[in-house]
Amino acid sequence: MRLANSSAVRPYDDALIPSVIIKETLTRGWNFVNYEVNTDWISAPQKNILKISKTLNLKGKNNSFLYSGYLNIPADGNYTFSLKTEGQAFMRLHDIALIDEDSNYQSGTLKSQTLNLSKGFHPIKLYIKNSTSTPFVQLQLAEQNDTPKDINQFIFSNK
Repeated sequence: MRLANSSAVRPYDDALIPSVIIKETLTRGWNFVNYEVNTDWISAPQKNILKISKTLNLKGKNNSFLYSGYLNIPADGNYTFSLKTEGQAFMRLHDIALIDEDSNYQSGTLKSQTLNLSKGFHPIKLYIKNSTSTPFVQLQLAEQNDTPKDINQFIFSNK
């Protein structure tokens, strides 16, 4: 799967990205790991000590977070993801590098990306690295041309 690219058009660019089948019981909220990173870029955690959080709260003793779960899309259609943070962030939906706020990102800038998604669950990962004493993240989802909504209401985890 990939993002549509106007300079490299593919016949499947407008196709719905299929949801995944979940056989386990899900609960509302994110799985998350709080970990320390001492690099200029975002990296994955070395240990996966998962906790559950209902929101993207950025509370922890270390400077980096990995939030993961399943995004529950209510109906087939185009969905726009909008992300803004005071640090660095990198977001994946399935294996698609959806939003990259890692290198050359101006803190506090809103970045958006639109995907054509099928109804159902889609795996999502959000890596965040804090760079301030007052961490902030805003992640929203809008269907078609609808008003953006806080993404937390669409997130489920399997922990």
